[in-house]
Amino acid sequence: MSTLPHDLRTRLSKIAGRMGSEFDGERAVAAQMATKLLRDAGLTWEDVISAPVRPAPRPPRRHWRGGLVGAALAAQCATFPEALSAWERDFLASVSRRWKLSDKQRRTLNIIAQKVRVFAASTGEAAS
Repeated sequence: MSTLPHDLRTRLSKIAGRMGSEFDGERAVAAQMATKLLRDAGLTWEDVISAPVRPAPRPPRRHWRGGLVGAALAAQCATFPEALSAWERDFLASVSRRWKLSDKQRRTLNIIAQKVRVFAASTGEAAS
């Protein structure tokens, strides 16, 4: 009994999703494709069912630190990408490479930092 390779697990899960179709033909084809995929990999359904599943690694614990300015503040904001839009992530990458910020860049950075600070507090990742 070994862990299924990631690419096989991914392909199999995509095929298995079609086994819930309301159409008999689509369910039958999906089951046939999944069985062929396993057979080609030298596995059986028993191998799939009894394969151990490794838990996903826990992301590192983040904490919001206050009192940062400039590039350090931009870097800290960037550690919370799920709170940011694509434009904000690009902006943070840009200002993190600058020695000096314009007044407009500083105001924008402070707005983004406030948004991330609220997000961090709502997820329990703010400094205590």
